[in-house]
Formats: sequence, structure tokens, C-alpha cells
Amino acid sequence: MNQSNNPYAPPGAIVEDAFQLGDSGSLILDGRRVPAGNGIGWIGDGWEMFKQQAGSWVGVFVIFLIVYVIVSFIPFINMFTMLLMPVLMGGIMIACENQRVTGDLRIGDLFAGFERKLGPLAGLGLMTFVLMLIVMLLIALVAGLSILGAYATVQNFPKIMASLGVGTLMLMGLAAIIASMFVYAAVWYAPALIVLHDVPVFDAMKMSFNGSMKNILPGLVYGLSFIVWSILASLPVFLGWLILGPLVWTSAYVGYRDIYIQE
Repeated sequence: MNQSNNPYAPPGAIVEDAFQLGDSGSLILDGRRVPAGNGIGWIGDGWEMFKQQAGSWVGVFVIFLIVYVIVSFIPFINMFTMLLMPVLMGGIMIACENQRVTGDLRIGDLFAGFERKLGPLAGLGLMTFVLMLIVMLLIALVAGLSILGAYATVQNFPKIMASLGVGTLMLMGLAAIIASMFVYAAVWYAPALIVLHDVPVFDAMKMSFNGSMKNILPGLVYGLSFIVWSILASLPVFLGWLILGPLVWTSAYVGYRDIYIQE
């Protein structure tokens, strides 16, 4: 009897086809609000993903670093580094999805973003660059106006600048950090939304921003935890980053599914 026509044969499915059809659950537009403790859960589940394919994840991270360093040192080409990062991140999200679906990690998936969504992912990188440039220009403008105001109202300009110098720099630094956090809120989950759900660039950034704003508390728990881990990872000659680097990726993927996917 032909096995394909056997009614008693066990059901079969090609896992790769299932992934191609979007075996990711239902997408929740703009995400949902999750408990603050989920920020720790993202790291824990990300760690489990890493452990399943630890050697391959370290290999992906090493290749990622090599590509980044090479591109950064090539004249003119290094200007496009910010465009390259979302493309690689898209590939990493595809790698995470494939590992969830098939149980295996394919190192070549690091470059899958070049094949599937090169234009949108590069567009995301360009938008990130533009937004960060605007943030820096605005901060520089505010600082310049403050200096001009001090010069116009105080005769002893050197003394006032000496007294305000440290405070001004601290305020500029704080403003840059806060503004950068808003920018990264708009791009943190965008690569996954682009490559796994075909969401257009601007919509993906909007959805990423809204989902991040709904989950400020778990995001803070997640971020503060990684600050501690990054310090520890940097102590043994930065070797801990061979683990922490991939963990950032896998935990970001877990966070994306927690916020945006209805199983």
C-alpha cells in the first residue's frame, strides 16, 4: 500500500514548511502588557534557548563580531554599519524562530536577513541613524543655547562656565541616555516584527515603541539585570560576553513572543 495514501499512517509535517507559513502564533498589534517579573523570565527562558545550542550560539556571536569589526575598519563602508546591524538582527531572530520550531540552530541564519528582508531591515537601520542624529543635534542645540545664555547674562563668563561645566555635561549625558532609550524602544522588537510577520518598517517601529512603553517595568527589570551581568561578563577579559552576547539575543526573542504573540 502506498504510504502516502495509508489512512492509518501517523500524521506528518515538514517543520520548515510550518515555519515558512508563519508558525508563530497570532500577532498582537502594539503588544500586550505583561508583569514586571517577566523581565527576569525573559532572561531565564533565553538562557534555556542558549543552553540547547550553546556551541552554535557562541559560533554565531564570534562570526557576528568578526563581520562587525571588518566592516567597521573598511573606509567608506564603515559608514553603513548602522544599516548592517538590523539586517544581522533580523537573521538572528530568524535563527531563534528556527530553533524554536525545529530544535536546531543554523549558523547560516545569521545572514538570512540579507535574503528575506534586506530592504526593510536596512531601512530600519537608516531610520535609527536619522533618529539618533536628530537626538544628538537637539542636545547640542540646547547645550549651545545654554552657553550663549550664560555668556549674555554673566560678565565673568570663564568662572560661570567652570562652575556649570560638570553639571551641564551630566545633564547632556542624562538627556542623551533618555532620548536614546526612546529610540531603542522603537527599534528593539522591530527586526522580529519585520522578518517574522512582514510588518512594514514604520509600522514595526510604532509597534515596537508601543509594546515597549506598555512594558516599562519588565523592561527596567530586564535592563538592570543585564547591567549586573555585563559587569560580571567583562571581568574575565570580556570572555563572559561569549555567553552574554547570545543571551541578549535569545532573551530579546523571548520578550518579543511574550509581548506580541498569542500562542
